[in-house]
Amino acid sequence: MALKDPTRPVEERPLHPRAPRPKQRTVRSYRVPPREKRHGLVVVHTGDGKGKTTAALGLLLRAWGRGMRSVMFQFIKSRTANWGENRAAKKLGVELIPLGAGFTWM
Repeated sequence: MALKDPTRPVEERPLHPRAPRPKQRTVRSYRVPPREKRHGLVVVHTGDGKGKTTAALGLLLRAWGRGMRSVMFQFIKSRTANWGENRAAKKLGVELIPLGAGFTWM
């Protein structure tokens, strides 16, 4: 019986037939369907509390970063207000459209 060479890397050493073998992982790339098979997506964030604008901006920026056409409609925010997200969107060139009259119930 020949002695095992301890200088060989572990990956190259023969394994015992019943020894557990590491799983082989396949690398999958992100595949975009052809343009004629793509379709739009509308996401509506509702509910009490905070986080709706932040969640919407996160999705918007991820889509915009991948080169997709994206727009954000704000149903309550006033058209004349100069919110921070409006200023940031103008600098980035992302379209943000406020449609409301503001907080009219206050």
